[in-house]
Amino acid sequence: MIYFITQKDRKYIKIGYTNQTIKQRFSNLQVGNPQTLIVIDIIEGGEDYERRLHKLFHKDHERGEWYRFTEDIASFIKASQDHMRTNHTQRKPRDISKMSLDEMLKYMVDIGMVDRPGHRLR
Repeated sequence: MIYFITQKDRKYIKIGYTNQTIKQRFSNLQVGNPQTLIVIDIIEGGEDYERRLHKLFHKDHERGEWYRFTEDIASFIKASQDHMRTNHTQRKPRDISKMSLDEMLKYMVDIGMVDRPGHRLR
């Protein structure tokens, strides 16, 4: 699973993958962090999807798997949550965890997350 964890001040966000439960991963991260951590979202996906997300948000990269918690990342998380809520009630959601980066960007355009590839998230 892919997780988005931020610090209490919401300045940075960790985009990571784990095969542990989120409770186990969260506990391990909290031990090494002086700030209170908050789980923002959890989505299905493996290490390939994690790498694609890291590429997608490369301009916001700070260190390791930590990124500046920008409006683009917040918009992606919100759109992902909205998309999953909508699609669970209407039709089977597409498995974006298996898409290439180009396919993911095109899909984001198709569902209205971005105006067109290379532009800011809505």
